[in-house]
Amino acid sequence: MDAASMHSTVMRLLKITEEEQKAILRSFIKMPLEARVEAMEESRNIFYPLREENKGIALQILSYASLILAIVKYQDTTDDLKRHTVAIRSKSYRKQPKRDKLLGKWALIKSLKNDENLSFRQIAAYLHKYHKLSVVHSTIHDLWHELEINKKGEKENAR
Repeated sequence: MDAASMHSTVMRLLKITEEEQKAILRSFIKMPLEARVEAMEESRNIFYPLREENKGIALQILSYASLILAIVKYQDTTDDLKRHTVAIRSKSYRKQPKRDKLLGKWALIKSLKNDENLSFRQIAAYLHKYHKLSVVHSTIHDLWHELEINKKGEKENAR
């Protein structure tokens, strides 16, 4: 199937322009995981009746069309309040890349702090200069207190 006939088939199935399809897919990417899984489940429910109605169309095109229709259906049926609360909940699970990179270099940071007696500002400058890791000194300070100071407190409480 050539590109032009594929576009016309998709347009006929969805009755949505290509730009609108792209916008729908962008919104799908921004949806939290729970909502994407729910939309994919709905996509499967839409696929089979769509396949029965359009027997001569390739399964890949029907899968694409059912995904687009499921996203639209999810957006239409979900009220704004639920969409926003799910989005806020999903943001709390985001990874913290700076923290992960700092944890990867924690042995170095610990030796710079304890053995070399560098301040957190100096450690941040060192990491930026020699390891191309740009991090604010307060992030190192917060992580230091979270890991080292709390660890000492737990040891004292265990005694």
